[in-house]
Parts: sequence; structure tokens; C-alpha cells
Amino acid sequence: FADCKKLKKVSFLDAGKKTQLLIGNGAFSDCPKLKTVVFPLVSKTIAIGDRVFRNDTSLTTIKNPEKLRYIGRMAFQNCESLTAFTLPEKFVSADFDSFLGCKKLKTVTILSKDTALFDKSYDPYILYWQDVSDMKVPSNFLLALPKSCTVLVVSKEMKDAVKAHRFKGTVKISVAVKAPAQVKLAKQNGKTTVKWSKVKAADGYRVWSYNAKTGKYTKLATVKAGVTSVTLKTAATRFAVRAYRIIDKDVSWSPIARTK
Repeated sequence: FADCKKLKKVSFLDAGKKTQLLIGNGAFSDCPKLKTVVFPLVSKTIAIGDRVFRNDTSLTTIKNPEKLRYIGRMAFQNCESLTAFTLPEKFVSADFDSFLGCKKLKTVTILSKDTALFDKSYDPYILYWQDVSDMKVPSNFLLALPKSCTVLVVSKEMKDAVKAHRFKGTVKISVAVKAPAQVKLAKQNGKTTVKWSKVKAADGYRVWSYNAKTGKYTKLATVKAGVTSVTLKTAATRFAVRAYRIIDKDVSWSPIARTK
């Protein structure tokens, strides 16, 4: 499908849990209008070959990357509209210059906790990965991330591994935090008490008033862990609560829980 000038979307159908999807070299390169790629929800592994999406300058969305394990050489080179990418928990390797020329790539999320994915002995501004053929032998497989990129990781150990590699971009810890299961209100003497259910491992909560007409939030209070209510003097009738967790000074937020 290389050079398909009007191709806008590619969707791969589910073919069974034992299916290994390999997208061959250059399969969708030079498709300037390709915006969306949807990987199968059901498969064993997904491997992207060399130059598969090279020069696809409109590509913005990669859906269902959970089974992605391998990214080939220059696979996303010059995908100038790509702003974010997620490497799943069991990701194995990326080859040379996978994201070279992705000028707008601002966020790469690394869900793996395996610090052995990194090789610290090469160029100081690139992330390296181990060779697929021999997991004991490191090689200079790299992602070629722009220096302005923010890398999100899931543990302090992974953050230290990236920073030890002297990556020039920003490295932050971002973990999943559950939202309060319910938010309730109690009004008395012109004051409103907002109560919510406890979130395990949360370091605190933030409370907002919510305007349904404008969709805007106004911050009202921040409370520490162990506290699951706050009394406010406010005319607001709708409220929202988010839990947060802090690891190594990086703050991760839960989804918003709102009163009806």
C-alpha cells in the first residue's frame, strides 16, 4: 500500500489470540493522507517492519497498541503530525531511527518496568533497547526521540534509568490512580459538605466546583490522604473530586468523579 495517496485509515481485524501480526517493510510508507491506524484488539503479538509508516506526514492516531512488541528501522520516520505514542508493558525492542524526524512528538509513555531495556553506553540523547535475537546482548537499537519530548514512566527505577542515560527531554513518573467511586453532598447553614470514597494509595484529593453549562472547573480545596470530606461556604451546586499520587515529586491524577 505504499504511495496510496488517498488512503486515510488502516484497520486490522481480530484473527485470534494465537495470531502474530507482522506488517512488512514499507507497507504503508509515503501515504500522505493516512491519519489513523487501528491494530487488532485480539492477537498474540504485533511487529512493525522497517519504514512501514515512513513519510506518513498526516498520521496522528495509533489505536490498540497493547500487543505491540517490535518496531522496525525508521518505522515512523518523518511522521510529522504524530504527537504521542505508547510503548506497552511487554514491549521488546525498537530498531534504528524509529521516530526520526517526528518533530511534534511530545509524549512517549513507557509502560514497561524492565530497566534492562536501556543501554547506557551510546549516544547521550537517545533511548536504546536490547536486541530481539539475543536478550542478553545489548545493541544500539534506538528510538531517536526529539530532545523536547517528555517520557512518562511507571516507576522511580525506570525514571532513574532514563535520566542516567542523559536523555535531554523531560522524564516523569505517571501511574494509574483510581477515581473516587462516589461523591456525595450534604448542605446545612449555608455550607456544603462534599464527601467521597477513599482511594487506595492516594496521597490526597482536590475538590472543584463544576459549571455544567460552561464545562469549567473552579478549584476549591486540596486535602491530604486520610481525609475524605471538606466543608465549604459556596453557592455552587455541582462538584468534582480527583485523587492524586506523588512519586519522586511527580504528580499523577485520577479521572474526575463528579456529583450529578
